[in-house]
Amino acid sequence: MNNKQQSIEQTAILELADRCVKCGLCSTHCPTYKLSGDENESPRGRIALAQALASNSLQDISKAELHLENCLHCRRCEKVCPSGVDYGQLKDATSELIKEYRGSKKQKRFEEQSIRFISISNHKKWRKISRFWRWLQAINAQKMFLTLTNKQKFLSYLPKQTKPIQQPSEKAARKSNSVSLFTGCLSHVFDSATLNDSISLLNHCGHDTNIPEKQNCCGGLAQHSGYKQLANTCQQQNEQTFNEDSAQTVVFTATGCGMTLKEQDGMLANKATEICHFLNNSELFSDQEFLPLAITVVVHTPCSERNALKQYGEIEKALSNIPDLNIISLPENISCCGAGGNYMFTHQDKAAQIREAVLDQIEKHKPDLVVSSNYTCRMHLQAGLHEKALDTATMHPISLLWQQLKK
Repeated sequence: MNNKQQSIEQTAILELADRCVKCGLCSTHCPTYKLSGDENESPRGRIALAQALASNSLQDISKAELHLENCLHCRRCEKVCPSGVDYGQLKDATSELIKEYRGSKKQKRFEEQSIRFISISNHKKWRKISRFWRWLQAINAQKMFLTLTNKQKFLSYLPKQTKPIQQPSEKAARKSNSVSLFTGCLSHVFDSATLNDSISLLNHCGHDTNIPEKQNCCGGLAQHSGYKQLANTCQQQNEQTFNEDSAQTVVFTATGCGMTLKEQDGMLANKATEICHFLNNSELFSDQEFLPLAITVVVHTPCSERNALKQYGEIEKALSNIPDLNIISLPENISCCGAGGNYMFTHQDKAAQIREAVLDQIEKHKPDLVVSSNYTCRMHLQAGLHEKALDTATMHPISLLWQQLKK
């Protein structure tokens, strides 16, 4: 890293950190601090470490690296901060600086190569990857594959069946009602059902739906891991792809991806909208009729939706179209579920401990179904429910709407 680059990064971190008055109001809202009671595992402690790192007064870089990587990036701290500290931006900048300090170590090269592969693979390539995964499922070889690649811990999170992403039906062009669907990256394998149900529901309502082939990952995985240049590459590719697309609206089904899209600079940030929010404001959706369903549904609102997108009640509003549905929202002060993007894979034990508070709330209401608008949250909660031997399914709210729609 040259001195000019280092100076720019350090200055940015120090400017962000200087807004923190070290009041500690955020600490009791931080899942990792509540878990350990360690000041370094609180937002205030991590900001202090970031300041020390950026001001060249931290002797042990590994200390800052450890505690930054333990952060869930749930951004609950931002919600209660009286000084308006942009903790998410500060954490990303500090992760980037740490990566620059660390250089190219073998394990980090493997990490970067994996993140790069996931990030720059476009929709067309992900269709081929998901086809390969469906072949493994067909011959019941997923467990063997994950064992050979030392990824056995993924097995409990994977859906039993992955379906190809359908092509939207072709109708007469109605540009005013056309939308594009952001598919992201790993959702092709982990959440193909939601993407297909979204296409079906949008088409049925009368929204012509397009899926641009050249779109790729939102860049969130790279950004939160400290690979800013790679994150910028993702953003530039998506900006170009959706700029060439005629649709004025880009809907996303995963709020974790949507958070990244909405916080980037550019045209896509203005076009992108969460699918429940979009439908709640669509006259074509409001004209639809739904079959009654007399079950209890618990609504889990992900941190990305609540703390970053700052959306409240969109899931409940959309589901209220289904007659007889008993909708229960988890308390607003409930902890993060512990999924944290890829946190549930990189910090499996911590993620499971943090998840307990959410599972306890779900168990208390004894629902027939749990809905959430972020697929990693659903996967993490589903795995926890399975471990507790609770026969409760998880689903994206769009899938429930499509299931109950009068067709």
